[in-house]
Amino acid sequence: MADIRIFIKKLPNGEERELSGIVQRLAEASEDSESRAVFLGTRGVSLFLRGQWSEALEHQDVAYAKYPNNRAGWHANGQLIAIWSLTWLGRIEHFRERQARLLVDAEQRGDLYTTVNLRIGYSNLAWLAIDEVDAARRHVREAMAVWSHRGFHLQHYRAMLADANIELYAGEGARAYDRIARDWAALEKSYLLRVQYIRADAQFARARAALASSDRAPDGRARLAEAERLARSLAGERMAWTQPLATMVRAGVASMEPRGGEAAQLLRTALEEVEAAEMAMHAAAIRYQLGSLLGGDAGAELTARAERAMTSQGIRVPARFAAMLAPGRWGEQA
Repeated sequence: MADIRIFIKKLPNGEERELSGIVQRLAEASEDSESRAVFLGTRGVSLFLRGQWSEALEHQDVAYAKYPNNRAGWHANGQLIAIWSLTWLGRIEHFRERQARLLVDAEQRGDLYTTVNLRIGYSNLAWLAIDEVDAARRHVREAMAVWSHRGFHLQHYRAMLADANIELYAGEGARAYDRIARDWAALEKSYLLRVQYIRADAQFARARAALASSDRAPDGRARLAEAERLARSLAGERMAWTQPLATMVRAGVASMEPRGGEAAQLLRTALEEVEAAEMAMHAAAIRYQLGSLLGGDAGAELTARAERAMTSQGIRVPARFAAMLAPGRWGEQA
């Protein structure tokens, strides 16, 4: 149990350390390997919700390497947390390999919960990364066809997120915005937005859709103002992973108004922030858009570097992936 004691020492506050200590003692007393795995996996979830992606992945992988089983339940959630951590880390090739393997296994076992969750949300990026937009749409549609339509669950939110990402990737900003607006009231009523991770993730998705749709919408200025409000909310979360999202949105607003010099500076700041937060996929998108904004030899070098980073992870169309994550008017100088 030495590894568990090390993990407890890293907890951020006294109350959580005390509770984790209780769980540790219970796990030791039970001498049950699965109880110890649950502890490590739950700690991994906690780290994920704080945006500590690499540590969350490590905890999940340690739990499964030492205490493997093939059952659904907490084990399935841990595996999902691991692959979502990979997407935030920008390790897309590794994510796609693991997602494909888990999906085949879940389908063979008839595990509806895991099968559905591996086709929606960030799991759906597996198809966008290889530019299979129709397949991405089909997987969301088929997954939700077999899921309950009573209430508004995490799965409904993840379907909304996947649909919005698909539309943003396809260059359909208005459709992305409409898709999010369609479910936003239900999302608010579900109380899911009380969870910080979901709240920030949803706000970033809505802000991206507002930016991507603002140039053609009759209320374009209002949508830019909405994106700015969402950026303030993201910054107000005071998390290492939400601050760069806020800066990315602000850069997008500046690019649309347009304020090219300010947009470029905000992108540079966002790049520093996402790299500190270990968000390589976002870093590549920011670098690509910064290169497009700057132009010239320096801009071309930045764009080429971003393209190499994305193609090395199996992303077939870097420009679309960058536009999905960091929408704005990047090809035009202010």
